[in-house]
Amino acid sequence: MEFAEEQVGDVTIVRLQGRLDTQTAQRARERLAQLVTALVPRIAVDLSLVRYISSAGLQVLLGLARKVRQSNGKLVLFGILPEISEIFMISGFDKIFSIRPDNESAIEALKGR
Repeated sequence: MEFAEEQVGDVTIVRLQGRLDTQTAQRARERLAQLVTALVPRIAVDLSLVRYISSAGLQVLLGLARKVRQSNGKLVLFGILPEISEIFMISGFDKIFSIRPDNESAIEALKGR
């Protein structure tokens, strides 16, 4: 699992690449938790280069969502590939997360709060 971060105004964009599974979940959890340091975090997670996600990976994202919510922040996922999107739909995570198709719409969804 590779991570890249970019700041666009008050929005932190996190780009994940690789597999988000049991092998990478703990490292991903620790790395993503470090992002919830802003007073009111606004985080957009780019999943366009995530080729596989397991239940452990879904739990990592759910944990991030909880931390962001506890800080009165906002989290948006974007760029989800069709095969990953199917996993989100089957698990019901598409109802839990705000999901946008691309970077621009994710940033727009995080503004104005």
